[in-house]
Amino acid sequence: LKTNRDMIMILKALNGSNNVDLLPSFKHRTPQFNDWSFRALGLFKDSKKNDNRTLNIGKGSTAAALSRPFVEFIVDKLNLTTLLQRFDTIQYGGDEYVIPSLNSEDALDAPGGYTMKCMHVDTSFVMRFILTHNFLKIDSMLQLMINAIGVKNHFPMHPIRVLNHDKKYAVENTRPCYSKRYRHGFCVFGIKDLKLLRGLRCLFGNKMVPEIDYGVISCWAKELHNRTYHQQNHTVDLNFYPNMRTVVFNKEKQKWRSNMKAFNCTG
Repeated sequence: LKTNRDMIMILKALNGSNNVDLLPSFKHRTPQFNDWSFRALGLFKDSKKNDNRTLNIGKGSTAAALSRPFVEFIVDKLNLTTLLQRFDTIQYGGDEYVIPSLNSEDALDAPGGYTMKCMHVDTSFVMRFILTHNFLKIDSMLQLMINAIGVKNHFPMHPIRVLNHDKKYAVENTRPCYSKRYRHGFCVFGIKDLKLLRGLRCLFGNKMVPEIDYGVISCWAKELHNRTYHQQNHTVDLNFYPNMRTVVFNKEKQKWRSNMKAFNCTG
């Protein structure tokens, strides 16, 4: 959704913070192992660091922005063999767990990472925008999360409200999917959705499908061309990104780590 120049400015505004989605894990998608200690996982290449600290499991999107120090930390310091083997035992969505868990584990304190304390509120995730079906049924684990924290607190990028419809929870978008076409419950954007896409702060949108509406792809390519070469009617809100809670947390990480109660997840 952004030009190369836009993305560079936004990533610089993150100031070394990773932008990784974070949700409570779904029980039926979490590998059923009793011991998630660093020792059981053999998490560090340096075995002396593998103690009884526990890796808490979170869920997120497969899309993420990772700082170079974080990637070097993963590659040079960690041994993910056992962790990946565990997530290979589940049938669906294993790729949605590893990075969110490593990024937000307080005991790991990964470069550019966040905190599990804020798992139940907005993580200011701006990598990918999705629009759900107007009435998308959700599983029991997400129902529990809704009961506990409310969906509105977690998905401000995707304005939705929770309904109790025939005693079954559903999620309803307050933004329409004008194409009225969906794949796996998510809107496939069409020409009429362009106005929405132009105003988003997210870097990417999911998704466009040429077989459904090639016109939206062609028009968006022209939009990006005009932004790139003519700077037409477009600015990036660079005041927003530095004030996201993930960026605020990383700016003074040691201060917050020494007194986590003082950090406000909602700003």
